[in-house]
Amino acid sequence: MPLSSQPDKKETDAAGRAARFVGERLSTAGVEVCYYGSADPPNYAPLADVRRNRTRFFQSGSIQGDESSNSTSRNKELGVATVGAPPQFVENCNVLLSPKCSWDVARSLTRTLRHRNKNEDGIVGVEALTLPYSHGRFEAACNLLEPQIGTREEIERRVAQWAHSITSSNTIENDHDMDPVALLVERIYRVGTTANQCEAVLHKDWSQRSASFPKEIDNHDEQVYLQFIKY
Repeated sequence: MPLSSQPDKKETDAAGRAARFVGERLSTAGVEVCYYGSADPPNYAPLADVRRNRTRFFQSGSIQGDESSNSTSRNKELGVATVGAPPQFVENCNVLLSPKCSWDVARSLTRTLRHRNKNEDGIVGVEALTLPYSHGRFEAACNLLEPQIGTREEIERRVAQWAHSITSSNTIENDHDMDPVALLVERIYRVGTTANQCEAVLHKDWSQRSASFPKEIDNHDEQVYLQFIKY
């Protein structure tokens, strides 16, 4: 649950305080909460470090599977939530792969997308993890730290290049000459809101609901707006 923060880490900023407020509400309900970013003074731990060191996210593929000895039985039932405020607005975009992709093949996509550890060929600002999904599938879960540069469209372009490379190398057989992306990728989807959507919601005239605006999207934006005005 990321809330956008400010680069100055000398004190808990407004976003950090809002994240603490959310976390305290979850904790009161019995959820185990791990804070990151400016919601975690004085450490200001990055989300990846919190997932790696305080949860079983990397081992299980889901923080809901956490079974640490510090968790009460109620914590184990409700799971663990990571709540924080990173230095910038973070968008999320995941790539769900087809059952044809093994763990190693899925990891090769993650390495292609990730901009880390001297991987200058990765997409700027993209953090990526390989996570198990349901029914033997895997996904590349991506944080877009600089979504104006490392965009969803760029992820889609790199995924297409990767898929053609995998099928061209015969790593995965393509007996029916399917489009490589259709063969290897089930869907590419966003999680949560984008910076542009948040700005559009705040500037929208809610007294003039657009008849041409898809109702389900309009309803989603309205819920975002109602959450905004609480704070």
